Amino acid sequence: MINKNEKQYFDKLYKYVHEHMSEIYNLYFDEETDQKAVFETDYETDNGLDFSDKRYEEYCEMLFKPSDGKGYITINYHTLPYKVICNGFVVYQKEGLDG
Repeated sequence: MINKNEKQYFDKLYKYVHEHMSEIYNLYFDEETDQKAVFETDYETDNGLDFSDKRYEEYCEMLFKPSDGKGYITINYHTLPYKVICNGFVVYQKEGLDG
């Protein structure tokens, strides 16, 4: 990972996805509604601030293609879903949720 803030949660999800790249993921952005999607790619990006700004940061982002074929879903450590499930296995879940 290129950003120290990614280690706590994003790193685990990133590693799992790269070990299971062709699987279908259930991405929950709230506690009840999931979006089925397939991993497409990942890339390095930044927060859009000028490089000289002390708040500037770079981080990794993953791109998923929804099963309905409409658009893309981007996930980085700022935009982690509430929960990610793959083949019945909870890959990631925000702290404080039951599951």
